[in-house]
Amino acid sequence: GLEGLITWLERRISRQEENEAALLRLETDANAVQLSTIHASKGLEYPVVFLPFAWDNPSGRNEQVLFHDDDGGLVLDLGSAQRDNNKALAAQERDAEAARLLYVAITRAEFLCYIAWGCIGDAHKSPLFPLLHGRSISDPKAFKTYPDRDILSDIRHLGPASSGIAAAIMPVGAPAPPYCPLQANPAPFTCRSLRQPILSDWRVSSFSGLTAGVERTPQPRDYDALAASAPEYAPEDTVIRTAGFSFLDFACGSAAGTCLHEILQRLDFAALDDARIEQICRACLRAAGYEDQWLPAVSRMIKAVTQAPLLADSPLFNLSRLNRGDWQSEMEFFLPVAHLSPDFLRQVFAGQLNPALHGQFGELLASLQFQQSRGMLHGYMDMVFQHDKRYYIIDWKSNHLGFSASDYDRDNLTRCMVEHSYILQYHLYTLALDRHLKLRLPGYSYDKHFGGAIYVFLRGISEERPQRGIYRDRPTAEFIARANRMLLE
Repeated sequence: GLEGLITWLERRISRQEENEAALLRLETDANAVQLSTIHASKGLEYPVVFLPFAWDNPSGRNEQVLFHDDDGGLVLDLGSAQRDNNKALAAQERDAEAARLLYVAITRAEFLCYIAWGCIGDAHKSPLFPLLHGRSISDPKAFKTYPDRDILSDIRHLGPASSGIAAAIMPVGAPAPPYCPLQANPAPFTCRSLRQPILSDWRVSSFSGLTAGVERTPQPRDYDALAASAPEYAPEDTVIRTAGFSFLDFACGSAAGTCLHEILQRLDFAALDDARIEQICRACLRAAGYEDQWLPAVSRMIKAVTQAPLLADSPLFNLSRLNRGDWQSEMEFFLPVAHLSPDFLRQVFAGQLNPALHGQFGELLASLQFQQSRGMLHGYMDMVFQHDKRYYIIDWKSNHLGFSASDYDRDNLTRCMVEHSYILQYHLYTLALDRHLKLRLPGYSYDKHFGGAIYVFLRGISEERPQRGIYRDRPTAEFIARANRMLLE
């Protein structure tokens, strides 16, 4: 499908690899001459095949004494007492492999196969030699002086022309036939005129690209490294602290965010224990280049996150109560978008923003600029889980808002959500999950089955103040209906 094709293309571009087996043959090249190795042609078929080097012996260049013993084990003889006998065994295996490759090459032809043959080089060592001349030449070395007419005779004795085998002397120096056009007086070639514009507004967009005013990047995972115009908020009275190993002192930036996301992605919430949490934290921290001194602080934070009451209407629920199959990490989506522009987004959000919950996001939305487009909206939801038949979106945030626990109170979280356009992010992600559930969940209803979006600011989570560091919202059903009508249809 389209999703798999785009993912494959992204990975190929990012890895910058070249793989002969992965090259695609265009339909327009089907009638062109194609050069291929025997190995690359395995499993393929061509109307006509030319084998100009069937006389060459591929096994003669390998001097290793490599063979299989009676038990099927691969043996490399570097100088044993049985080296002479093992040389013969290795030669037999090389000859068998050469014969197998010759069979692969000849059987690639659908209608006709041309094979160049004669007293060339060491042709008597080729696997084709015993097939053509095994009955008439007792000493293979004598083939070097074998006349061409005898070569033709040996091949013709294999069977009549009606059997599909024919032999002839290769024409030498024969001029190519002159080109004859299909028409005696062909009309001059002219370029056709383009009578309609080429549409360039179809593209794959992402939340990161929309907020940055650019097109989609190859990997639109949001690991708290967005190019936001406003810096992260920190109180004016913040003092410079000495180095410490509280989680509030943990490194900032995309590398730290990626490390923390990796830890949370690896967790099995249905089988949590302190030892497993510490093991995952240690492995991810070391892989990211962080010292073990950070292990206690990070482990305590992860444990606090798994015990935090994420749902306001269900205070006893936390992630450690999930059963297997109740969540999916890094849920990727491609959402078809018919119209996507700043004006359309402003119309969709009109009347839907609550200043107490969304702060001054309306002002930021008014200044949002990006090119109008259609196509696909691509993204990754950090985690989607279901509880009591309702589905929730979780986004992990490692943003540094200050060195005090109070810096992660509601007002500061709202300010950060506005500055980084996270409010737009979870509205778009909710729209994507709504579309997914409509297609996959029988009897789906947004009001009944969608619980909301939860943004967990990891640095603000603590066992002492379990509600701190958590931002919750649930887009209105009116917003979802309007967005479906204006953006997706």
